[in-house]
Amino acid sequence: MIFGLLLLLAPPSASQIAFEKASMGSRMPGETVSFEQVRRSGGALLNIQGLAHKVRVVVFLEPLDLELGLQRLAWWKLNHKGLSDVADLLLVSSASVLPKLPLPGLILLDDPESILAARFGAIRPYNKRIGALPLAFVLDDSNIVRATINPAPAGTQFKSLSEAVGILRSQLQTLRPSY
Repeated sequence: MIFGLLLLLAPPSASQIAFEKASMGSRMPGETVSFEQVRRSGGALLNIQGLAHKVRVVVFLEPLDLELGLQRLAWWKLNHKGLSDVADLLLVSSASVLPKLPLPGLILLDDPESILAARFGAIRPYNKRIGALPLAFVLDDSNIVRATINPAPAGTQFKSLSEAVGILRSQLQTLRPSY
């Protein structure tokens, strides 16, 4: 009885908070997203403030044991250049672990428990488990969502992401002339 009461009074865990927020839908422009305890492929913690660009693009992949996830990852491997030159491009593998291959121009993030996907509200069920809905987001260097790109083929998302990145870079240039 007392143990049950203590459980009810305990502060919620990061995953409980993330999944609760996910139930409200995907993050929209103006909302801030936490990258606390997010790991890069290979296991190192992500230093989000240490990234090279003021603009970040977060692309969620379907689980990599599904053909759709592998196809999306392969597309980004081949076609990331135009975007990774002007923004940090973070590919997130939810419900699976990314291969530990060096992919210059891409920052690979592991999200095996789909907590980051939940923080972004980008989750859906896959074969009796939770994985990422293939949403993409454009963020500024304060981790504020500036654009949400709906699920679509990677090429279609790339075009929308490129436009959103261009707009945000222009806005940041105006706000921060030293950019």
